[in-house]
Amino acid sequence: IAWYALFAFPGAFVIALVTRRRGGMARPEAVPLSLLVLIVLSLLAQPLQNMIIRHMEAEADWTALELTEDPEAAKGLFEGFTTSALADPSPPTWAYVLLETHPTIVQRVELVEEWEEEQQGQEP
Repeated sequence: IAWYALFAFPGAFVIALVTRRRGGMARPEAVPLSLLVLIVLSLLAQPLQNMIIRHMEAEADWTALELTEDPEAAKGLFEGFTTSALADPSPPTWAYVLLETHPTIVQRVELVEEWEEEQQGQEP
């Protein structure tokens, strides 16, 4: 909810500010302009929203490794995504920034390897 509020309140302010020239949101003729502004703001915010979601997904992957302690299964799962979901293991940067809501397969496998290195460093 806090992430939503982080984007919703400034967005509502910008929409109100832009539509004020057309008489504000109380006037029906301001609705198309407000929808246009909403779409533009959504497109501009998308890369930041995707970055936040990717971070949360990476945390979820790390937590799963902590709980299962099975890095080989995690690697197999992530590599399986490439064939079963037809996921690009390393998509172009523009597609990753604008469209991807999950870490890439390569990043997920690297995360597993990082987890393994950390576990080896903790062993007595």
